[in-house]
Amino acid sequence: MDNNEDNMWKKSLNKLKNVNFWKDTELPSNRYTAIASFTEMTDNNIVKKGACLNINSDNTVASYICLNRISKAISTFTYSKYMYSIILFNIIGISCILYILFDYTHTNIVIIGALFWILIPIILFLDSNITILRRIWLRTFRPWIHLYSSLVETIAFCDLCGWDLRTIIIFPAMLFNQINIINSDAVYFKLKSKQITLIQIILSIFWKFFIIYCLRFNYFKNIYPRNMFVLTSTIYNSSNITNSTINDDLTETIFYLNNVSLFFTKSMSLFLILCGQAYFNIRNKNKLYFLHTNYTIKKNKEWNIINRHHRIHKKNSLNNEVNNVKKMIETKDIKIQI
Repeated sequence: MDNNEDNMWKKSLNKLKNVNFWKDTELPSNRYTAIASFTEMTDNNIVKKGACLNINSDNTVASYICLNRISKAISTFTYSKYMYSIILFNIIGISCILYILFDYTHTNIVIIGALFWILIPIILFLDSNITILRRIWLRTFRPWIHLYSSLVETIAFCDLCGWDLRTIIIFPAMLFNQINIINSDAVYFKLKSKQITLIQIILSIFWKFFIIYCLRFNYFKNIYPRNMFVLTSTIYNSSNITNSTINDDLTETIFYLNNVSLFFTKSMSLFLILCGQAYFNIRNKNKLYFLHTNYTIKKNKEWNIINRHHRIHKKNSLNNEVNNVKKMIETKDIKIQI
């Protein structure tokens, strides 16, 4: 009997705590609160905002546009013992582009490197989760800023190379490298494989630093710095005193944006962004860098009203379920009596 009474008292205390918890959640009405994810009632339906729910790992791009066998083969390739092959492909692609920049004699390396830099983004895109990929590219503007910086950096470096045969490997390497890092959040979102994204970021950091260093000290061959865009021009008077006469000459100075300065500025921006992304991935193992949401700020009075409506809806739904269960039990009892 004592054990039963203790259990009864514990259950009663838990119910009282739940009631008190509901009362304690009422925030001071004269202050504001910013929340990233919350539930809201719209047309008697609970809507979850700021959350990416029910992510199915099998819901990939390949499952929609490819055959079932191809989709399974790509998923096996990215999540099996071969998943580190993407890192190997990155290393081979980086080695090819560095070799062609140091030695411009073996042009066949260009074709091999370009194939690797085209193969990697295709694999990652096909194995990207559609739910996460849609939220990354369509709900935030951050990846588009990265893509813009990478595109300008690529154009500037191709212009430095004179748009020769090397651009076949340089253009996909620099542009797709950043796209691969963005799409990796939609592929390697499971905890056991998230280190692949970090390795890709670290490889990209060292690669960019090495290119900047070699370009600064003229280690690359056949580099052609030139002016690309006219920024502004200034016209001013220069007074020359000759033989006691004053001659006013108009002098025009034109300021250009050259390909070297454009590449350095964009490459350094991406270098710092990648360093910040690497720090974020190391510190937050359960978070994705490109998958984020904005905070919704409201007065606490509004949040309290939203929470009350949610509790009332939850209570009504529970009562309806209880009544449905009672009706089912009553109908079964009637059938048994008959």
